[in-house]
Formats: sequence, C-alpha cells, structure tokens
Amino acid sequence: VATSPQVREFRLATARLQRVVQGTVSLLGETTTRVGALQSALQQTLVSSDSLQREAKAIERRLDSLRVALSGDNVPSRLNEPVAPGLVDRLSDVVSGHWGTQSAPTGTHRQQYDIVARDFPPLLARLRTIIEVDLRLLEERAERAGAPWTPGRIPAWP
Repeated sequence: VATSPQVREFRLATARLQRVVQGTVSLLGETTTRVGALQSALQQTLVSSDSLQREAKAIERRLDSLRVALSGDNVPSRLNEPVAPGLVDRLSDVVSGHWGTQSAPTGTHRQQYDIVARDFPPLLARLRTIIEVDLRLLEERAERAGAPWTPGRIPAWP
C-alpha cells in the first residue's frame, strides 16, 4: 500500500525531531554522569573547593530540571499522582500512534508534534549552554584547583 505524501512528510518530520530529542536525552544523561564524577573529584581535592562544589550542585539541579522537562517527573508518578507528560512521552505517543498506520496524522498527533517542536529548542539551548559554557568553566577551575581527573576534562601539565 502506497503512503500518501502527507503521511510520509509527517513521518519524516517526526523522525527528525525524534532523532534530536533522543540524542539530547542521551547527552543529558552523559552530562549528568560527568557532573557526578566532577562532584566526587571535588570532594577529593586538597584545596578548599566549596565554591566549586556549590557550582557543580547548581549545574546538577539545572540538568535535573531539563530531565523533568524532557522525560517527565517520575516522583509523583511513582505515587500514582497525575503528571504532565514530558516531551519524550508526547513524541513517543505520536510515533507509536501514527507510524503503524497509513492514515493521515490525527489532530492529536499534530498537536503533540507541535508542542514538542515548540518546547524542545529552548531546552536544547539550555543544555548547550550548560555543557559549552558553565561545565567547561567549572572543569577548568577544578583543574586549576588540582581536582582528580574526570571524564571529558583534558588534564593540564605545566
């Protein structure tokens, strides 16, 4: 059965969005792990690193906020409380509900896609700033303070 151009275009658009959203979720997880390793290293630093630890904690909170926006808040859901869906859930609903059919996307599918397409770019921009600016600067300061090496950080040698 041939797929209509409208169905094919919606699937391609959804696939492109899904690729960047899933990549961002993975990058967010890697960055969270990187910050956790940095926090552990800062605890082992011989010089006072209280301000660096506070900065790392602030970055960790910002990453957690992004995780909730992308994947939803699992704390209330574990308590059987209703929660707003994260962007990943919205996009998954579109993929699972539309990709298995030859029909045109429903209004709900289009609405869910539009919400993700609208709300995702600012989240990606926030993550980019955290990684490229805030975390990079914190890692540079940790290196100067003599913190043990952590993944993603290039050691300095005189």
